[in-house]
Amino acid sequence: MISYCKIWGVALLAALPMAAQPLSVGIEGGLPLTAVSQGPGCCCCGVDVNRYLVGLTGEVRLCRRFSFEVDGLLQRVHTDYSVFVRSALTGTEGRISGYGWEFPLLLKYSLRRSRFPPFFDAGATIRHVGRLRGAGYSYAFWYPSPQPVQIDIDSGKPFGVGIPFGAGVAIKAGPFRIAPEIRYTRWTEGFYQPTRNEAALLVRNVFP
Repeated sequence: MISYCKIWGVALLAALPMAAQPLSVGIEGGLPLTAVSQGPGCCCCGVDVNRYLVGLTGEVRLCRRFSFEVDGLLQRVHTDYSVFVRSALTGTEGRISGYGWEFPLLLKYSLRRSRFPPFFDAGATIRHVGRLRGAGYSYAFWYPSPQPVQIDIDSGKPFGVGIPFGAGVAIKAGPFRIAPEIRYTRWTEGFYQPTRNEAALLVRNVFP
């Protein structure tokens, strides 16, 4: 499993050349606009996510109109768990949950200054799903009834990658900048994802 210390260490090293540039930091949250659960008839149904994302954001200005943004967003993931060992005639089923981390790395272009200057961004998003836990039950032909168990598994993959594109506006509110944005992400695979084409409404509040 990828170490979170290594992830942040690489991010900090990558940011060192830009450390002398103007830096803005803040919080970010949002709501998915596309499906948050898999519908009937899909392959490997049972994955859904909470209807919110929340996390931290940072932005470094590169020049007059370009900047580089890094986000760290957290989302709750739920999925069905079912394992059957045919040779032993035993099985385990249940519903498990965990957290998915998304790290969008975005190059942002802002238009000329105005009261509500629009911006566009694009880049890559790294996603990691941590351990999944939950209650379930185990069964076998020699059990008189299913036995309750606690399920604890590794998601089984270090990270996934998505390609995000977004557009929004910046609103000045005293020392803060509030930036609502519509962001579309095309995930390269459906690993613990209800959909590979994801759209979300995000709102950033950064200082200065």
